[in-house]
Amino acid sequence: MNVHRFARIVLALATTVTLAAGPAGAAKRPPTELLGVRLDMPEHEVQRRLLRIGTVVAGAGTPKQSWALRNRRYGYLVVRYGPDWRVRWVTGFARKEGRRIRYGDIADLKDAQRSGYYIFTWYVTPPDGGERYLVSARGSDSLYVSSVSLSRGGTRSSVPSAAPADTSE
Repeated sequence: MNVHRFARIVLALATTVTLAAGPAGAAKRPPTELLGVRLDMPEHEVQRRLLRIGTVVAGAGTPKQSWALRNRRYGYLVVRYGPDWRVRWVTGFARKEGRRIRYGDIADLKDAQRSGYYIFTWYVTPPDGGERYLVSARGSDSLYVSSVSLSRGGTRSSVPSAAPADTSE
């Protein structure tokens, strides 16, 4: 193989690897939804989406509902509605035997605020100037997430609890 042909092959491979990795500096943005559920989504829309992949197991007809899911990554989803019956926060709980979710799968870790050992929080201002929201990923080890939450506000108190213990609020 001559030197010119070898150089073209190396250049082609380098270009392919660069394109596959994405544009330089393209960080993974925090999610705007969780399994199709967005903040401020009306309750009837949430029901329509979640009935395709799960069933309500607690809190049907109340402002706080728990759903058991048929999903490879998430086993449960808890949704809390505000007084206007729009989503105030949503938390997905990773399926223990499912496809594992790494913290970096949620968003770029360098943009997160870390609190405790395994809690990462992203404070997100939407590019369209919408209301600020939080994305919080919690886990019990350094690699994999146990739960992911989206909530309104910019304070620690607005992040929902990591455990779906009480669903009758």
